[in-house]
Amino acid sequence: MAENLKIKAYRFLRSSMIEGRWSHGEVYSTVKIAKNMGMSLAPVREAIVQLETEGLIEKVENRGVRLKRLNREELCDLFDVREAMETQAALLAVQRAGDEEVRRLREIFTNLRRAIHELHKQGLSRNVGSLSEQSHQHDIEFHLYLVSISRSKQILKIITDLHILNQVTRNRGLLPGVTYENYQANVLRFHYRIVRALERRDEQSAAEWTRRHIRHAREYHLALYDFTHQDTAWESAGAEVDWPGRVLARISELESNLTPHGGDSRESERN
Repeated sequence: MAENLKIKAYRFLRSSMIEGRWSHGEVYSTVKIAKNMGMSLAPVREAIVQLETEGLIEKVENRGVRLKRLNREELCDLFDVREAMETQAALLAVQRAGDEEVRRLREIFTNLRRAIHELHKQGLSRNVGSLSEQSHQHDIEFHLYLVSISRSKQILKIITDLHILNQVTRNRGLLPGVTYENYQANVLRFHYRIVRALERRDEQSAAEWTRRHIRHAREYHLALYDFTHQDTAWESAGAEVDWPGRVLARISELESNLTPHGGDSRESERN
């Protein structure tokens, strides 16, 4: 029973962070957290210890806990692990994914493309509003689904944790001169090449384009990190954004549906 309460507390707290209900920089009392959840202190404390171990939160002495932001070295490490794991997952997905799963990956890509095209039509230059949130969620879903069809539970767990960590601690803005639709258009190009590689059952291309995609994201986010840590840069950038990132239900679904399939796919569609 105690273990079940700990799991319940852990899931609730992690969900709250992903959905943007924890403000950056605000310190939360463990006692108040437990009270708001209607739970005793013990399972909440155990859940907090687990979240701290995972690097999502940090303790503030004699005050409580707060969301953790990655430092530059930790951000580098996150993308290094993502590159290794997601590249391997893409290769395995070519080998193991069934026709229907590859078609589903194409659908997720298409949903992202539609959202980006609509952003372009509306002339939005900043990552704000429901359309940008939709495109961001399609982006996350693409990566998690690609990993899920690799049939590797270990890689899926690692990548899920990294995406959650990146979602909670990400730099929330854009580099000067970069519009949101242009940023996502670059994402779209990488996703398209990854989808085509899976449709052609091309292991080398799938791995290579996934590797390039993660490296491109790594370079961008490091540049954004450096920019936002200048003294006056963030004030002058004017590109603040808040992405709730409601992906926990999708993550849970992916983790629970790792069943073997077979097949091949030769679908061809022009972008």
